[in-house]
Amino acid sequence: MKAELEKIDRKLKRIRIKKMPNTFLSIINKKFDEVTISRCLAFLLNPQNTTTKIIKELLNVSKIPEDEKNFCELLENENTYFENIELEEAISERSRIDIKIEFSTFVIVIENKINSMENDIQSVKYEKDLERNIKPIKYICIKPKYNPTIMVNEKFAHVTYSQIVEILKNVTKYDLKEQENYCFIEDFIKHVEGYLMNETQLEITEDVEVYIDNQKIIDTMISNYKKQSEVIAEKLEEIVKRKFGENFEVYTNNKWKCIQIWKKSWTNEQYSGIHYEILWNEDGIIGNNVKIIFAIHNEGKTRNIFPEIKHRTFKTESYRMNDSKSIIENLNKIVEEMYKIAEENNEAIDKVIGSRKKQVK
Repeated sequence: MKAELEKIDRKLKRIRIKKMPNTFLSIINKKFDEVTISRCLAFLLNPQNTTTKIIKELLNVSKIPEDEKNFCELLENENTYFENIELEEAISERSRIDIKIEFSTFVIVIENKINSMENDIQSVKYEKDLERNIKPIKYICIKPKYNPTIMVNEKFAHVTYSQIVEILKNVTKYDLKEQENYCFIEDFIKHVEGYLMNETQLEITEDVEVYIDNQKIIDTMISNYKKQSEVIAEKLEEIVKRKFGENFEVYTNNKWKCIQIWKKSWTNEQYSGIHYEILWNEDGIIGNNVKIIFAIHNEGKTRNIFPEIKHRTFKTESYRMNDSKSIIENLNKIVEEMYKIAEENNEAIDKVIGSRKKQVK
């Protein structure tokens, strides 16, 4: 077992795991969502938000022999002006365009393909459904390099997100009508480079290979870590009970990784009511740098009865919890810190609760 662990440790030290960037789309968990990314694209392609320079370069990189007009020249025409941009526009009962950009002299139709393929010759249907449009139409499919989809309709030019990034990188904030919008360009570039320009997105990475080769032993390690974390949380609960004494109730919430503490004279129903909380890392209470949050919560029906008592984080401290000695020392420090906070606040809470105790049923 020890030899296997040393072997895994050597492999892991050689691996450089790529850190994925934090972007707006990653934060809202829409990293590869076509609809949401289309909305971002539409915002950046709207000349009223940014600059016609982006449209001009997009038309330039998407030139194909099948184009019915020279759309770059049309854009420069003195009679050309921007009219509107539509998302998810229904052009028939069977067709819905991802992005449609309308100018006075021509139209741009954009199909955004992140991880999807063409569905039921939709590109052919688009042209048929738009045949009554009197303006020339430029058809573009935007996709990552790793997506092999090719639109059946040859009038669709294919532009990669790598090309979109190059276009956006040539735009400065001084090109924009609204310079504050430049942050959206920067964030979109960061997102595309981090998530959509990985040509080997489907490749098994080195760190995953190490996991696959050692899955059983690593899973055992994770399981043991969780079990030992729970044992230490139980020890923390024991110390809390001993320190706070018989006038307080103590409850360990393993789901939310916290210990709740409240006076027996306060209203509380385990997950609700007024209580102090000691919260720790979601992964567990063992580690080199375990963050402990000291707080007071007012939840459930008591929240409306005692609005003066609000959710509040008193402080956040980091503790070294990676060996038996440091764990015991720091568990006692954590309890002492929570007890000190409680001593400073108990009287005020008692006073508020005592003034309206009859309202709590």
